[in-house]
Amino acid sequence: NASLKEQHLDWANLSYYWEENEKLIKDSMRNDKVVFMGDSITEEWGRILPEFFQSPAFINRGIGGQTTPQMLIRFKQDVINLNPHIVFILAGTNDIAGNTGPSNIDMIINNIFSMAELSMSHNIKTVLSSILPVDSYPWADHIKDVPETISTINQELDLFSNRHDIIYLDYYS
Repeated sequence: NASLKEQHLDWANLSYYWEENEKLIKDSMRNDKVVFMGDSITEEWGRILPEFFQSPAFINRGIGGQTTPQMLIRFKQDVINLNPHIVFILAGTNDIAGNTGPSNIDMIINNIFSMAELSMSHNIKTVLSSILPVDSYPWADHIKDVPETISTINQELDLFSNRHDIIYLDYYS
C-alpha cells in the first residue's frame, strides 16, 4: 500500500499499469491492439470475463473510481503509447458522482472530447461509449438529477461522434 503522500503524487494512478505498459511497448509489433479505457465498469470486465482479455490484442485499462480528468492525464501512457488500432472510451459516471470533487457537464464532455481528439490525432480509431443508466449513487446520494445529467452528456457524445465520424456505442439503451 502506498503512503498517503505517494497517493497524492500519483493522483491519476499512473503507476497502476506502468509495468504492463512497459512490456506492451517493448512488444509493439502488434498492430491489432484494442484498448479499453475507463473506470470500474471497464476494470470489472477483466474480472468477470477474464477469458476476453486473454488475447494480447485486448488491453484493459480501467481503474475503479476514476474520473475523466484522471483518465485524461493517463491517456498518453495507457493508450497512445501502446499504439493501438482502436480505443474504446467509457467515462463520466464517477465525475457525476463527484469522486474527485464537483464537476459539471462541460467539464466532463470536454475531458472525454480531449481523449477522443488525442486518439484521433494519433490515427487511433475511436469509440465513444455512452454512460450507463444510473438513478443515484449510494455514496453520493446528495447528487440530484443524475438520469438527466447522463442523458445530456450522452447526447453530446453522440453529436461529437457524428461530427467527427467516429463510433458512438450506446450502452445506455
